[in-house]
Amino acid sequence: PAIALQLVRTRDAIPQMLEIFNNPEQDRYVRSHVAVALGKIGAKSAVGSLVKGLENKLQFIQYGSAISLGLLTEKDDRNTINKLIRHAKSAADRGTKNFCIVALGEIGSTKGRAFLMDLVKKGKLHDQSFACLALGVSAFKHKEEANEMGRLILELYQKTRSEAQKSPMAIALGLINYEPSREVMRKDLERPGSQSLKGNIATALGLMDDKDSIPAIQELVK
Repeated sequence: PAIALQLVRTRDAIPQMLEIFNNPEQDRYVRSHVAVALGKIGAKSAVGSLVKGLENKLQFIQYGSAISLGLLTEKDDRNTINKLIRHAKSAADRGTKNFCIVALGEIGSTKGRAFLMDLVKKGKLHDQSFACLALGVSAFKHKEEANEMGRLILELYQKTRSEAQKSPMAIALGLINYEPSREVMRKDLERPGSQSLKGNIATALGLMDDKDSIPAIQELVK
């Protein structure tokens, strides 16, 4: 029912859903799905409970809370944004860090974006990859001027050797629609390398409506 409510998006059930989410006797998976449903429904009244959810000892509650806060938090809610930044920096669980990083991209605040840019410049590789993806989400969702983001991500993409870590960077460049990256990624489609990375590059080029990449993509399909 919690997953169904994410699709129905009725607000009538918000009080009951908050009661379930806040009840430690309820199953952790149910509470996690309820958290996401609160975000998709647009239940602004749940933000306080979800911020507390970031501190919960159960990882799934942290995940659902971070996802939902990315959907609900206003750009001027400095308290919630600061909490997300703190967990993105120091959460013990890698998944919680990732969800908090992407949530900051969805919110699109000036402070959150500055943190993500700094993470791309100075963070560890895994943090950098998710920060790139978050910046891509931010640019796509908020229609931001993204030249500086694109330049920074493309530079990192070209320096990174790990093909697994390059994939989210490619998707970010596609979301940003950073034109200078098109030729670079087209060449990577034709080089030997990870099929998974090439799949993500093809997605990125598709997001950019890059018709010049069609022949190389057709070769991959064959």
